[in-house]
Amino acid sequence: MNEKVILISIDGMRPDGVTACGHPFAAELLKHSAYTLCGKSVFPSVTLPCHTSMFYSVLPERHGILTNTYTPPVRPTDGIVELLHKAGKTCGAFHNWEPLRHVWRSENMTYSVFIEAEAVSGSDRILTEGVLALMQRDQPDFLFLHMVETDHQGHNFKWMSPEYLDQLSDALGCAERIIKAIDENCSVIITADHGGHEYMHGEDRTESGN
Repeated sequence: MNEKVILISIDGMRPDGVTACGHPFAAELLKHSAYTLCGKSVFPSVTLPCHTSMFYSVLPERHGILTNTYTPPVRPTDGIVELLHKAGKTCGAFHNWEPLRHVWRSENMTYSVFIEAEAVSGSDRILTEGVLALMQRDQPDFLFLHMVETDHQGHNFKWMSPEYLDQLSDALGCAERIIKAIDENCSVIITADHGGHEYMHGEDRTESGN
């Protein structure tokens, strides 16, 4: 694999929030990218199960992570980071929600940066700066950026509130900076783990991603 890949996960991003937040980059993405606004998350639509499925390509009933509390899998399997490591590729992760470290085996992640979003204001932007700095200094084959602040605003002010949409707009601005910094040998995937409604997510509802 000579092409580089950057996976950006905007935690709690609802598809209708992309268009409602008002960021001009959203319209640019919809015009020039392959996309869907009708994607379906796994159930339960909770951050750790969703990201584990994202990295291992199996449903929660297979990997066994059903809540945000990590439990070792009964039948371990290799995920994208493990497979890339075995192929001699380098991987990097930047995240601001601590339990995500369980999604990959630490010895296979060449670069790993964690900032506690609850303790550091503007952690999405700080992590984005870290990604951009690493891209200048080195060129990992796979980079993962997780931004949790949109999810926090959903829980604090409810999904689709002005505060939520402002934070989603900020997260899209971070994604825009990364996309404008890549070259033709790099592809970027922007996705979400789940959506939400009112102050919550995880139920079998369309707004939560199910």
